[in-house]
Amino acid sequence: MATTTTFSSKQQSIDEKLHAFFYYLQEDLDKFKSEVEKSYELYRKIGKKTELTQLIEENIKNPSKGFLANADEVNQVAFAIVNAQVIMHFKSNNEVISKVFQIVRKIDGALRYFVVLKKDNLSNRRKIYTFFDKYGVSDLANKFPVYIEFISKDLVSKINVGVKEISLK
Repeated sequence: MATTTTFSSKQQSIDEKLHAFFYYLQEDLDKFKSEVEKSYELYRKIGKKTELTQLIEENIKNPSKGFLANADEVNQVAFAIVNAQVIMHFKSNNEVISKVFQIVRKIDGALRYFVVLKKDNLSNRRKIYTFFDKYGVSDLANKFPVYIEFISKDLVSKINVGVKEISLK
């Protein structure tokens, strides 16, 4: 009975997040559609080039420049998505985690975290490492490696430079 309730509340949470995601995506698409229509009309009627028109023109003149810029942007977005997935994994296991710190500088495209467990034991470490069950075999794991290092509570005060604490709420 408790399992059904837990599953139901998790599914409800996922449903709420999906609804919110689609709402914001639709909002962004509506804004973009409006910008495209405005840019088209201004250019067609009076030859005025909006920022969007200039961007499109630049991509037509120099397609590889736009492609490279887009590829970098895609990598940044993918990096942010992977980071968000790792943080969500930590939050979903907050019953065993005391603190999480992320190393803020990018080292070879990797995401690095220090995790302080409430009770440092094999069972709790396994809960954290379940993230790698699916991520470790994905193509993203090669592009954006994730490193999780367990540290003791005693070391927390010694790692205050170059890291930020991740909220588990």
